[in-house]
Parts: sequence; C-alpha cells; structure tokens
Amino acid sequence: MCAKDCEYLMQFTIDASEAYAAFENIKPTQLLMRDIAAYACNPVVQYQRDHCPVDTQRTKNSVRYDIIELSEGKVTATVGPTTPYAVYIEYGTGIYAENGQGRTTPWSYVNRLGRWVTTEGNPAQPFIRPSATDPRVKDAMDALVNTKLNQFLHENWHK
Repeated sequence: MCAKDCEYLMQFTIDASEAYAAFENIKPTQLLMRDIAAYACNPVVQYQRDHCPVDTQRTKNSVRYDIIELSEGKVTATVGPTTPYAVYIEYGTGIYAENGQGRTTPWSYVNRLGRWVTTEGNPAQPFIRPSATDPRVKDAMDALVNTKLNQFLHENWHK
C-alpha cells in the first residue's frame, strides 16, 4: 500500500486547537479527534470514488483514508487510492503525462486479454487533486467537523 508514501494523495489537517484552548475543562480526546477526522474523510473518499475512472474498479475500490498524525487539538489524515498505478491515472503517461515527465516514444505490452498493444500513453484523468479543490467537498467536511465538535461540546458542557 502507498497510503503513507505516495505524494499524490490528498492530505489535510483538522485544527481544533482554538476550540481546544477556549475550553479549559472540556478537551476533545485524541480518540474523539480521530473519530472527527474519520468522519470528515468521508466526503473526500466519496468524491474520489465517484470520479475515479473505472476499468477493473481496483483503484476506485482502493480509495481509503489514513490518520497519520495526532497532536493536541489537531489531526492530519491522507485520503487516496492505494493501487500503485493510481499515479498514472491521475497524471497521465507517455506523451500525455503532465509536466512532460512521460515517455516520449511509443511502447508495446501484452494487455490483460493476452493481446499485444502499442501505445503512446494515456491522458491524465485527475480525480484526487480535484477532491482537494471542490468547494462542495470542503463545505461537507467543514459541516461534519462542526457537527461532531458541537455534539461533543453539547454532551460535555455541564459535566
């Protein structure tokens, strides 16, 4: 799996440190912050699965989140596919690769049907990076984080 090693995965940090500092007696636990992050990852996972190009469905089905860092009031997570070839879907291959980083000459290979195929590459079909910029994803994440934090505060206000 490349969930921690792939630079093309979406990474985000939920920072509740201001809320954390504002309430002396009511502190979200690391477990709660992990739950909030997991909850907030859902719109990103869903967006990537909905927009992932499908051939065998392996990449689409491999989209996961991983909590990579927890600290007081903050949690960082990555979201993305775990198939090793997802980077080629995201950035393209051959002459179509973004930033001119692909192979410039045609090549041949045997496809999964056992037939020889010659190609110059495939165009990029981004589905990871757009999940980081789509305002609907951000709005959904913000709403989920706020809902969970408000629920926690409501449940613990009078304790």
